[in-house]
Amino acid sequence: MEIGIFCFFISFLLTFLILPSLIKALKKAGFLAQDMNKPGKVLVPEMGGIALVFGIGLTLIILIAFKFFLNYDSQISTEKILAALLVLVSIGFIGLIDDLLVLSQKTKVILALFAGLPLGVLKMGVSQMHLPFLGQVDFGIFYPLILVPIGVSGAANAFDMLAGFNGLESGLGFIASIFLTLIAFKIGAWGSFLVLVSLAGSCFALYYFNRYPSKIFVGDIGTMTIGALIATSVILGNFEVAGLIIFLPHFLDFLIKIRRKLPKTFGEYKEGKLYPPQNKAKGLGQLIMKIFGGISEKNLVRVIFLIEIISGILALLYYF
Repeated sequence: MEIGIFCFFISFLLTFLILPSLIKALKKAGFLAQDMNKPGKVLVPEMGGIALVFGIGLTLIILIAFKFFLNYDSQISTEKILAALLVLVSIGFIGLIDDLLVLSQKTKVILALFAGLPLGVLKMGVSQMHLPFLGQVDFGIFYPLILVPIGVSGAANAFDMLAGFNGLESGLGFIASIFLTLIAFKIGAWGSFLVLVSLAGSCFALYYFNRYPSKIFVGDIGTMTIGALIATSVILGNFEVAGLIIFLPHFLDFLIKIRRKLPKTFGEYKEGKLYPPQNKAKGLGQLIMKIFGGISEKNLVRVIFLIEIISGILALLYYF
């Protein structure tokens, strides 16, 4: 537990300290994006996920150093931490390229498959899974070489799609990682536990700057990293069902968007509220706007947070 608290605060501190300088540097370099849910042309620095990758990555490196130089805590699996670090660097690079070049959705899905390969090649996770209604299922070699890369790519891209509102991505990352941390602690999945608390700390720090009104956007480097690390953690700890449950808001968003070829969805601002353009719901955010007959951006994000919290509670009930 002590090492978990340490990881949370170190990742929080590293991410929090780098963000003010990163915001200034991005503004100076002209890496700005328009806030589509505000009146007028509000420009905000993007690629805040750089701080996320830095904070989590350095925290995991410190963990490995503790293991090798101080022989601290025999429960720390160096192999699992290194596997998570490989995924973090790989998916972070893909997200950065996407932010700079704007890749197609198909290209992002394919590239993210390669980010999941380190887990498969190292045979991380267990091929046997207990599935609802089916019981224990053994996927054999199909699990590390096919299901693991698909899981990482699917999670990274699903998390990337449910985005575009102030504080949403970093807040969802924090909520999801906290619930999954509790499950990892309960089942004794210590490698997953340490990765998740590091993710939670960095997301919490990023949320402070990303919340309404955003001082920085997370960017694809942030959204894809959060999704991929959640998938990595549940794979390492063999509690994939929790990962599926925690992604319920993202699955719902995907089901709404797939009918319209996965569009980016924003709101139409009118007198302090957001409305779905042409009164058509093309994503979860716009569906909530339509249900409420217009809603402020703050409250929209809170509604999605509530859905994520309900998903987290369902995941807890499954394992507790």
